[in-house]
Amino acid sequence: MHLRARQVTKNYRRLGGAFRDLSWLRAPLSTAKALDGVDWDLIPGSVHGIIGANGSGKTTLLNILSRITSPTSGWVEREGKVACVIGTEGALHAELRIWEAVALQASLNLVPQKDVSQLRQMVLQFCELSHQPNALVKSLSTGMRARLVLATALFSDWDFFLIDETVSVLDVGFRWRCERYLRERVNEGAAVAVVSHDLEWISRFCDVATYLEKGRVCLQGLAPAVTSRFVHKLPIDGVGERRMSGEGEPAFARIESPEERRPTDSV
Repeated sequence: MHLRARQVTKNYRRLGGAFRDLSWLRAPLSTAKALDGVDWDLIPGSVHGIIGANGSGKTTLLNILSRITSPTSGWVEREGKVACVIGTEGALHAELRIWEAVALQASLNLVPQKDVSQLRQMVLQFCELSHQPNALVKSLSTGMRARLVLATALFSDWDFFLIDETVSVLDVGFRWRCERYLRERVNEGAAVAVVSHDLEWISRFCDVATYLEKGRVCLQGLAPAVTSRFVHKLPIDGVGERRMSGEGEPAFARIESPEERRPTDSV
C-alpha cells in the first residue's frame, strides 16, 4: 500500500490579450506552472500536512493524487483506496433532502449500494442530524454542509484520505471528533494528507509536513519544525532557492517512518 508522486509537473495553458477587443484570438498561449518536479510520499500510518501560500500548488497536488486531474509530466504511484474531500461548496444539491444528499455522496465515494443505508445512519448520527433527515440541504449552514460531505467520505472505505481546507469551516467539537476518528484509522495503518493554512493545527495534528512554494518542495520534515520555520520567517526562501537550483542540500528531505516519528498527543 503506497501513494507517492515522482517528478510531478503540472502546467496550465492560458490565453493572452484582452477579451473586450478580441485580441486574445491572436495572442499566443502562455503557460502557468502549478507544480514543478515535485517528489512526495504519503507513508502508511502517518498524517502529512501540506502548507504554503495561496497559489503554491497545494490543491493541485491533491487533485493529481486523487486523479481529478493528470500531471503534465511525472507520475503517481498509487496502491490502495483513496478518498478525498477537496472543496465542499456545490458538493450537495440544495434541493435534495439530507438523507438523499448523503446517499448521493456515498455513491460518488464508490460505497456499494448494499452498504449505503448503514452508512447514511452513521453519517447522520455523526453529524447530529438524525432528528431531521428530511430537511432540505438548502436549510443547512455552510458548516453543516461541510460536515455531511466530510463525514460521508470519512465512513467510506479508504486507505488514504486527502483533505483540502475543509476543516476551516468546522466547529471545534466536530473537528475534534473527526481528528479522533482519523487518528484511529491512522493507528490501524491508513494515512491522511491535509492542506491547511491553520499552522497551529498542522503542527499539532500532523506527524510530518511539506512546505510548497511556487510549485516546488522547499522543506519537508517533522510538522512542528516545518511550520516553525514558515512562521518565523527564517531563511527558508534562500535555502529553497539554492536547493532548487541544484546547490546545497537536496530539496526532498528524508521522512521518518512511523516507528521513527515523534509520539503524538491523543486527540
